[in-house]
Amino acid sequence: MSKLDDWMMIMITLKDVAQLAGYSVSTVSRALNGSSRIDNETRTVILEAAKKLNYQANLNAKSLRTKSTRLIGIISEGSTNYMFSQYIQYISDYCTSLGYGLLVANHNNDPMIEERLFNNYYQRGIDGMILSLVSEESRIFRSILDSTIPIVLVDRYLVFEHHFHDTCHASIVLNNMGAGRMAADCLMDLGHRYLACITGPMSVGLSRERTNGFVSRIYERGGHIDNKHLVEGNFSFESGYAAAMQILGYSERLPTAIWAENDMMAIGVIKALAERSISVPDDISVIGMDDVGFSRMITPPLTTISQPYKDMATTAVDVIASGGTGGGGKQKRFVFDGALVMRDSVTECRDK
Repeated sequence: MSKLDDWMMIMITLKDVAQLAGYSVSTVSRALNGSSRIDNETRTVILEAAKKLNYQANLNAKSLRTKSTRLIGIISEGSTNYMFSQYIQYISDYCTSLGYGLLVANHNNDPMIEERLFNNYYQRGIDGMILSLVSEESRIFRSILDSTIPIVLVDRYLVFEHHFHDTCHASIVLNNMGAGRMAADCLMDLGHRYLACITGPMSVGLSRERTNGFVSRIYERGGHIDNKHLVEGNFSFESGYAAAMQILGYSERLPTAIWAENDMMAIGVIKALAERSISVPDDISVIGMDDVGFSRMITPPLTTISQPYKDMATTAVDVIASGGTGGGGKQKRFVFDGALVMRDSVTECRDK
């Protein structure tokens, strides 16, 4: 065999075999390692692709999959997601205390980048992954289900998580319906009846749940929310500002309170109201979601709903450290409740 042939053999990866065979990297890995979960037809296609490419398994990588690498990978939205940055801090601290290393990467809401990162992590033979996915449009559904290492979905969990019962995977989620009800109760307890909501992207399940909880509670308690006061955002400051301007642009009665489904959008709302000389909270109350660090630093300090980041982060790591058993149990879905944090951006309604 020539030196060029030797070089080509080294450069061929599982991803190359996966692309030729038309299967995910994790499915290819299982087939080449003799997993009984792969049917004969699929295995034959994958073996033929590996043979055609002259693929040789990397023995070092294989040993990493049979022995813990003490590495955990995180894939999330990116550095602009201040909520997830708090997760990462707690995850990092807890990993350090347990002797794990941490790999962190951002998919920037791009499904193709997310897929490449997932495959890259998987080939490194890490012990598990913590994922905050792009949306239900993610390209790695099948790869997650086929993965032989624990995967923990946080924040943006998926409708297919009910398939996790026979896997080593789990989801760590907030009670988002409960958060929506909590926001509605906070405002309606203060006498507000004409409300508005700036949602997160409706392609994301947590946004739909928060909105459903908020709107259903309003009507349960005899309040009202005009369809024009239900505006979709994307969790950014800019989208909160634009949505507030859209609401203020209507000639009909303005709401007396606005819930933005994360703090960044709520701060955008406060800026838009200030530019229109609308006082917060005297004219319109504003409530956010997540309790990120700077929510207490703005003027007025933002009333919001906090998430138990530390508990959620340590649970995610525990699932992976236990090999996907959730610390010895069989639980696959861990649900945490938020908590209302009252500050100065809400007050009693003066327009009753």
